[in-house]
Amino acid sequence: GWLYTGDIAIRTKDGYLKITDRTKDLIKSGGEWISSVDLENALMSHDDVFEAAVVALPHPKWQERPLACVVLKGNATVTKEELMNFLGDQFAKWWLPDDIVFLKEIPKTSVGKFLKAKLRENLAEIYPQITMKYTFSLHEKMTKVSWSSFFIALHLLNTYVESHSSLSN
Repeated sequence: GWLYTGDIAIRTKDGYLKITDRTKDLIKSGGEWISSVDLENALMSHDDVFEAAVVALPHPKWQERPLACVVLKGNATVTKEELMNFLGDQFAKWWLPDDIVFLKEIPKTSVGKFLKAKLRENLAEIYPQITMKYTFSLHEKMTKVSWSSFFIALHLLNTYVESHSSLSN
């Protein structure tokens, strides 16, 4: 069987699994996948950014496009253009968000995780198209999930075998 976690993972050269994103948070733009987590981490590495969340914005031509939501530190005054230039040094042009929205706070769960569904709901006033249903095909999502689950299961199996083979020696 499969362990469905909704995580996308890669296996490193050293055999470790690195979780890179969640299937529900991936952005499919023009047939290519964009990692919201990579964009968020890059934005949060900027000196003036306190936190950032990236969500998919439905797009008539490209299917979806990234929309960045940023909370600045204290009295920081960085502009959209400065953040776009900052991201432009790290990502391909087609990965860059279509817009950056500055917020006072990003909705979070009781343990501090971003509530992207609530964020999308809050953004619906500015971007009415954000409430449209996404057109991801189930097959595309399941293919990604199945491979990530396969690698997680393989890693768990390797760990189990290694731990039990050392006990019998």
